[in-house]
Amino acid sequence: MAETILSVIRDRENFNLNILGLIDDDVERQGKVLMGYKIISLDNAIKHSHDAIVITSYTYEDIIKKRLQEVGYDSSKVVRFFVQDEN
Repeated sequence: MAETILSVIRDRENFNLNILGLIDDDVERQGKVLMGYKIISLDNAIKHSHDAIVITSYTYEDIIKKRLQEVGYDSSKVVRFFVQDEN
């Protein structure tokens, strides 16, 4: 799913996102590169300056959102593609 969304973001000029990297909790994927973006852990990602985290998983979206809340990540900086925020 991440590949599809990355392609959409790259191809559309109205998506004003500068992607810095991809986050994955799977340690086997961390350190690898997907479509030119390094895959890093959430802990590593929140240490770096960024504007938002985009959730690209349909299946695990709620789990990812909960994990972000658990680490105290600002929910206003979470972009969700598949579910509209409850607010």
